[in-house]
Amino acid sequence: MATKTTTPCRPRPVRLGRQVLPICIGLLGLMVVAWTEQTESQGANTPHRPKPLHNKRATGEPMETVMLQFKHQGPPPTIDDVCRLFNLTAGEIDARFGVLPTDPSEGLYTVLVDARASERIKNVLATRPPDPAEGLFANPPIEPFGPPHQ
Repeated sequence: MATKTTTPCRPRPVRLGRQVLPICIGLLGLMVVAWTEQTESQGANTPHRPKPLHNKRATGEPMETVMLQFKHQGPPPTIDDVCRLFNLTAGEIDARFGVLPTDPSEGLYTVLVDARASERIKNVLATRPPDPAEGLFANPPIEPFGPPHQ
């Protein structure tokens, strides 16, 4: 008996007419113009940068901050408690950020502190029993890579 060989089906290539390309280019151009007008109407040709909600000193000037995560036994600490524990002034802690409970069942809390106080904080942490959860952590700005999508 003879076996019948078949060739696999090949889809036909899509052929667009020559008139479709100028339409696509025209639409792309309109989108670019609309996007440019929208960003210029927002007041700048640069991507929108949201205003930070915190990271300001008591004087109102910007403050470069780092995150301090620490353990505390007993009731949740206040900003004054953190100042006493780590030898900080009230102006070195971001009061608007406050003291956030990272894991209250473990007694872990986080505050934003002025980066200039890092050495003092490290010295205080060195006197405490070592704990991998305690320490200073970077606080990089979080912002979009491009213009906002609306």
